[in-house]
Amino acid sequence: MTKKISKLHSLFNYLIIRFFYLKRIFFSKSVNFNKFWKNFDKKKLPEEMIEIIDKFLLSNSKTFISGWWKYNNIKDIKALSNKGIENYGEIFLHYYTWYDWSNEEIEELLKELKDEKIDIKVNIYKKHEGLNYNESFKLNILLLSLYNLLKMKDEFVYLDKLKDDSFCSNSHPFIEIENKKITHDKINSLLEVSEIKKLNLLNDNNNILEIGAGSGRLADTILSIKDNCKYIICDIPCALYVSYFRLKKNFKDKKIFLAINLNDEIDLNSALENHDIIFIFPHQLKYIKKKFFDLTLSISALHEMERNVIKFYMDNIGYVSKSLYFTVWKETLIPFSLKGTKLYANNKSYFIKEEWKEISKKSNFFPNNIIQKAFLID
Repeated sequence: MTKKISKLHSLFNYLIIRFFYLKRIFFSKSVNFNKFWKNFDKKKLPEEMIEIIDKFLLSNSKTFISGWWKYNNIKDIKALSNKGIENYGEIFLHYYTWYDWSNEEIEELLKELKDEKIDIKVNIYKKHEGLNYNESFKLNILLLSLYNLLKMKDEFVYLDKLKDDSFCSNSHPFIEIENKKITHDKINSLLEVSEIKKLNLLNDNNNILEIGAGSGRLADTILSIKDNCKYIICDIPCALYVSYFRLKKNFKDKKIFLAINLNDEIDLNSALENHDIIFIFPHQLKYIKKKFFDLTLSISALHEMERNVIKFYMDNIGYVSKSLYFTVWKETLIPFSLKGTKLYANNKSYFIKEEWKEISKKSNFFPNNIIQKAFLID
């Protein structure tokens, strides 16, 4: 009887594994981004966004996009066409806005705040567009908690430097705490800056590369605090267009350049020298000169890539950058990966070179199951 149960159990496990494998195959084949883009009615999309996607699909970077981001891009393009780029804050809630969490994800934050008393003005019951009442209330509670955490940090003084026009317009969900408009983007970005500054990685005249910048929130924050930094964003559509739209609108005095047409070492490096904020595709990293960047950042992006793409990035970061700071899930299975790729927050999963000096490895402030890692490369 025991043998029969064991065999049935093994068969059941086998069928479950096959089911998810076949599901991945079906999903990956059904998410044909090229076909979607070719047939999609683009009349309501911004011309620059159309240009970016067209050129991306003709570039060597087109293979860098995972099944997960093909899925997200199709969903986001439909939403942008329907609601317009001016509402990207509501559309891109999945970039880094939390309105639900597990006990593991929230535990350390609440331990840190366990002795705090709340006696401040806050519209905690605000309902947000794109979120239901339950999601809105959870987001508001989290924003209040993270705000109190930020008040303990030196970087709290920078909160007033972050423009509401950039962080709170475009349908970004926000609440008012002590007469300040507070968004997830503002608080998270300043808490990340706090961690990076502790490691002495962020200085006034840094050349910074960010891989997978999402909506451009961290770039917006760093450039608002460190005015003399040069910032290069390396990303795929649609995110590349959203960060370009955001930073071009917020930093009108900066020399901003969309460098996606440059596939020559001389031309690209000349553009990097002569502009303040530059946008590139992933494959263009190989044209950048040695150790041009003082710091490379990647916030919650690498764990959504296939292993060959992660290796490409790490090989190139080792050549072009002097230091690296990134955050990834402690453990993750890449969504909709045909290879069933599972990643762990260790050096092997992320192709960290033996000669790089690890200067930090710790759990995130929130969620706790995201790990921060930092290395000196040069």
